[in-house]
Amino acid sequence: MRTNHEFRVQLVCTLVALPLIGATLACRCTGTCVPEPPEKPDGGTDAGTDAGTVNAGYHDRDYRFVIPRIPQGQNPPPIDGDTTEGNGPETGWTGAAWYTLEPTGSSVLEAQMAAIGDANNVYLYVEAEASGFNQHDVVVVGLHPTTTGSHYHRLHIFPCKPTSTCPPRDGPNPNPPIVEYYLGSHNGTEYEWKSPGDDAGVTDPGVEAWSAFVHGSSSPSKWSVEIKIPASALSLPASAFYGMYVNVAETNPDVDPAEAEQYTWPPGRLIGAAPDDIYSQLHLGTPQPAQWGYASRSTAFGNGVYILSSDIRTNQSDPSEIALEGPNMFFATAHNNLLVGNTLTDAADVTATFTIANWGLPSLGSFAKVPVTPNPTAPATVPATGSYEFEIGPWALSTTESNDYQSHTHQCIRVTLSSNNPNTVIWRPTAMANMQFVDTNSPFERSASVGTKGYELPAGKTAHEFVLREAFFNVDPALQWTSNIQGAEKPPGQGRRYSLQVPQAQQETTLVTNIDPPAVKIAETRVSVGAGAAAIGGQPVTLAVHAGDLVTVLAQGSLVLRQNAAAGTRVGPNGGDFLARKDLFEKVYLGTTDLKDLATKSRQGRLFALPDAQSPARMVGALVGSWDGFNKSSFLIGQAKTVKAPPGARALYLAINDIKGGAQQQGGQGFQVRAFVTPTQQVFAQANPVVSRDPSRELLHIPTGANLPTWIMRGSRRTGKVVVIEGKSFDVLEPVGSFGYIITQINSAAPGPGRVPKPTERRPER
Repeated sequence: MRTNHEFRVQLVCTLVALPLIGATLACRCTGTCVPEPPEKPDGGTDAGTDAGTVNAGYHDRDYRFVIPRIPQGQNPPPIDGDTTEGNGPETGWTGAAWYTLEPTGSSVLEAQMAAIGDANNVYLYVEAEASGFNQHDVVVVGLHPTTTGSHYHRLHIFPCKPTSTCPPRDGPNPNPPIVEYYLGSHNGTEYEWKSPGDDAGVTDPGVEAWSAFVHGSSSPSKWSVEIKIPASALSLPASAFYGMYVNVAETNPDVDPAEAEQYTWPPGRLIGAAPDDIYSQLHLGTPQPAQWGYASRSTAFGNGVYILSSDIRTNQSDPSEIALEGPNMFFATAHNNLLVGNTLTDAADVTATFTIANWGLPSLGSFAKVPVTPNPTAPATVPATGSYEFEIGPWALSTTESNDYQSHTHQCIRVTLSSNNPNTVIWRPTAMANMQFVDTNSPFERSASVGTKGYELPAGKTAHEFVLREAFFNVDPALQWTSNIQGAEKPPGQGRRYSLQVPQAQQETTLVTNIDPPAVKIAETRVSVGAGAAAIGGQPVTLAVHAGDLVTVLAQGSLVLRQNAAAGTRVGPNGGDFLARKDLFEKVYLGTTDLKDLATKSRQGRLFALPDAQSPARMVGALVGSWDGFNKSSFLIGQAKTVKAPPGARALYLAINDIKGGAQQQGGQGFQVRAFVTPTQQVFAQANPVVSRDPSRELLHIPTGANLPTWIMRGSRRTGKVVVIEGKSFDVLEPVGSFGYIITQINSAAPGPGRVPKPTERRPER
């Protein structure tokens, strides 16, 4: 018999990746977040009303979404359709939980949602790229506050209905989106739904919603919707977990057959069925309760350990590339905001598994482990509110491997975190990196693979069918890109859409992309951060910035940490871990300390440029940054990173993460750094809304290259199912990911919007 203090651990993988903002609390557990409900003497369960209690018999306890409370003194977000206010962000969304509703490794998200709440309401925000503004586009929200088969709530929010324009609240013709409400029950097999219009016993709960839109030309259009859900009207508990399901269906009725691409939480839980099946109807096809996840408004629980696409890299000049000759190292930085009983807590026994697949749109079955030992890594502790860098390698390719990878040096790198410790919660276990940096004389050509291994073949089909959509970001929409995609068909009259069929037996095919970006000048600064540029006891390199600037930093090269041990202490911009290298430990730490002393000194005062919470001893020699000369501000840059200058910032300081006295022992070439400094432009915020937010108020995870011209190919596959929305049938498409190129140089181009500050220039704040 279990007690209410026992935990169950289940190891599960799913493809999720996204740049998240603030105290992101979307919870995807490897170990359970909270104790299981106690068993009743009769063998049943009693979920009760205690904070965090979960009834495992109804929903999928592997998916948790903890909705943070609005901080004291902060007003809730106004319901007007977007998260901006004037030229800046709405402060009501500060600290919200953000979740990516797609499997992607790209630098621009296709669909995402956010949630925050107060004592009386839950606020949801959803945005999605759109083929157009169609009245059939719909957001489905399911909520289940009880532990019985009754009181299922389902909301249908149509952002662009009835006008197909998604008019904003402050626009010339404001019109709120249509909100439909249904109250249902489930008998163990199927639902029964009723609405206020057809049952006198069903009361409209008073959900408020408003939508907004962004028209795209070269870049995709996008609609968004804000939703205010009164908690008491739907009996949502203040602390206990309750069932939740979200589905965002972006429709395209202008193609034949019409399509509905669905982005869901929990991921992969689509609405649809075979043609002519009654469950293809939107209002009848709600996924079974076991496919819903759990949400909570409790302040006693937090999120846990997570990883993002921008946290993954190799030691090569392009972070997604492997070398056919020479050693390959792989790095992944895990972050931790685990909260247990209102206390921020270390996350113990976390491991990372590194897998790779040919770059492009690989299926889950296409990935294979990087062939090094150990992989997964040894268990590690991720500090509370801190981070830990996992590292594997070196991997030197054999002759056979080198031949195999000759035409596939760029790899999609996927990292999955797990833990067998019941007290460690991993809510964002998997991310993948799937973007390339490109210097081009224009045009440039690259190959990409599309994999099918593991996909279920639709009934009656002999090949998997994919829909590909080309998109451009971070440039003036009036500027034109040209492209040629070999290996896919481009149906006439459908813009930048392509179709692709891959026979079931083939499992993988290749696309050849020829891209000619618009002729824009990309301003950059090049500096060297070499020996002696240590933050402690050295001289940092300074780049002038303005408050609010976006700065993308790319670094390559190597540094010899200790010239008396040159053969073993050479590191790249990601640094090196010498704690486990007994043969080099004394040489790196100058013979003045040992492991015990290192930990003690780290607690008593900052021993490295990076704070103790970022596990600095695991990244000795890494490239690091600061906004105040390493007084209080300090963060890892490594091989590639994009950051936003906070209010009051005048410079970005670049240095080497080392101990006092280490600067004098360094040697070697050092790091060659390329810095791209730009104001935060509206076109950047349209692609990645996170860049408009205030870095002094919340932790921003900005996708690398968010201020550089970007080309992306989206992919989705036909599932063989249909969904009927408002009487119209749509083929159900499932997103399978994205890949793309971040342009860092276009030769012979016209001037652009960047700024080129002198490396040591100090400017007054604007």
